[in-house]
Amino acid sequence: MIKMATNLGLLAISLTMLLFAEKKISDKQTPDTKVLQLISGLSKLMASLLFVYFFWANTAASNLFSISLSSSSSFGTLILLGLAFSFAGDLLLLPRGNSRFFLAGIGAFALAHIAYGFAFLKLLVEPDVILISTLLTLPAAAITYHWLSPHLTGRFRVLVSIYLGLISLMVIIGTAAGVSSNNYWIASGAIIFAVSDIYVARNRFVSAGFVNRLIGLPLYYSAQIMIAYGALIVIHGQVNLSSG
Repeated sequence: MIKMATNLGLLAISLTMLLFAEKKISDKQTPDTKVLQLISGLSKLMASLLFVYFFWANTAASNLFSISLSSSSSFGTLILLGLAFSFAGDLLLLPRGNSRFFLAGIGAFALAHIAYGFAFLKLLVEPDVILISTLLTLPAAAITYHWLSPHLTGRFRVLVSIYLGLISLMVIIGTAAGVSSNNYWIASGAIIFAVSDIYVARNRFVSAGFVNRLIGLPLYYSAQIMIAYGALIVIHGQVNLSSG
């Protein structure tokens, strides 16, 4: 297995370059904006490729998309799809100030949440744990929508509510499945992914600024690595999959 430390080191370098470029762009004190945007874009893509590659390289890649419908095979495929859709979302969000690309990017992340949710359903889930997860997640989602609602107009009112519903389901299932199977990497990753999305929404709808990237980006990449690592623990047999 590729060492976590190696992947984290490369990710830290990419993320540092990304945040450095974003800070300089936000300061608007340099004429080299295009160069900084290029550095930002390349650093972001590198960081995103790392979590996809980390998972791919540590699984039986040749068998991942086999026709077999075994739980382990389909679980790994769904996780890889979630990571790939997340990468696509990062790619689509690179153009700045483009509403069409923003909507396409959010659509890709919505597909990532769906893929993760179906993957987490393959883990053993205790009914009482999923009930507690639901009771904690739904109020948080309602508060988030209430906070965003005054800043939403037109189609974004519907789209954001749908997106919040999808990510809430992913968090409910991921948290319950992770806790039930003692896989706290997955549980933590699901929650942190949702928190990072709050900063994307804050930057787009409430108050744009570097602070959203400073907090949101490290949370986002941490979440993806946690989910990937937690999934690897499952695939390598340290956590049982459900038979359904």
